[in-house]
Amino acid sequence: MLKEKLSAQNAAAIIIIIQISNNIIFGFSSLHDGSGVWLSLIVGVPIFFALMGMYARMVFLLPGKNIFQMTQYVFGRTVGIIVSVLFAFYFITLAGMIRGNYTQFVHLVLLSQTPYIVICLAFFCVCTYIAKSGVQVLGKWCKLMTLGAFVAVAAMVLASLHQADLQNLLPVNNRSLKELIPDSLNYLSLPFGETVLLLSMTDRLEEKSNPYKIFIFGTLISIPLLVVVLMQNIAVLGETLAANSYYPFYKAASVIRMGSIDTRIESVVSFALMLVGISKVAVAVTAGCEAVSSVFNLNNGNALIIPISFLTVAFSVIILRTTMETSDFVNIYRIYALPFQVIIPAAVWIGAEIKTKSGKGCIGS
Repeated sequence: MLKEKLSAQNAAAIIIIIQISNNIIFGFSSLHDGSGVWLSLIVGVPIFFALMGMYARMVFLLPGKNIFQMTQYVFGRTVGIIVSVLFAFYFITLAGMIRGNYTQFVHLVLLSQTPYIVICLAFFCVCTYIAKSGVQVLGKWCKLMTLGAFVAVAAMVLASLHQADLQNLLPVNNRSLKELIPDSLNYLSLPFGETVLLLSMTDRLEEKSNPYKIFIFGTLISIPLLVVVLMQNIAVLGETLAANSYYPFYKAASVIRMGSIDTRIESVVSFALMLVGISKVAVAVTAGCEAVSSVFNLNNGNALIIPISFLTVAFSVIILRTTMETSDFVNIYRIYALPFQVIIPAAVWIGAEIKTKSGKGCIGS
């Protein structure tokens, strides 16, 4: 059976969803970089593009392969299986973390009287349905949700113009470049390093797709959107409130008034961004299925989606029971994710460069 193909536009949309979903609604409140948090993001742009360039180079050197097939091709079957197992665990925990984030958000601010597990299972049903629909449908869905995210952010920014205080964004030069660079590295693991999720699906890319355009274009769209959101949060809420809010974007939306009218724009915006979060969970679940399929050499991992989705529910319910626990886990996650986002892909990239130039067999053979 022929595999579904993923167009370049849909692949770029998946990248955008991966990079913006959590950080629009949850912000970067754990970093506490002050009013210059958005400047740290801009300073890190060369680092983010270097990572995207490495991912794209891997796909360019080994077209028609995903990260698991690349690893086996370069280092051999045994190492490839080990790496696939590790990636499966990473993708499942990532999906559980995202699911937990959004479930807690809905439970705290929208459906506080609804049991947590009920909301979590509702997310399970929707995410599982999208993932089971296939990569092609997932790509089209992410493309639609990208448009929805842009509309939600644009509506939010326009509605808050009369309440935004640009003085809250100042000063922007109170920190040196040496201080900004380490802060910008915090963004590497979350969200930009999570783009490694797409590497689990690169074997589905259409043959004429240019990986450099896909990874660079997707990131080019994400960064300005994230900068606008960060600046808008600080301009409306102020540095202190924005830094200490678990959901700064929602908080900023909740204080918007049109004259004496309560707009309730936060409900509409939150619903749109929840759909974006659901999309990212579906992407992570699909990536986890691809990893497990690689371990057992399965041609179709569609049957694995439901059990893997249940594992993500278990992780989000047992490990991430409260918003505070999730916030603490994020700090651990930045270190935990580094091997999967940077170290292993870098090793595969270097190995692919050596293999393609030498024309020899697998390094591990």
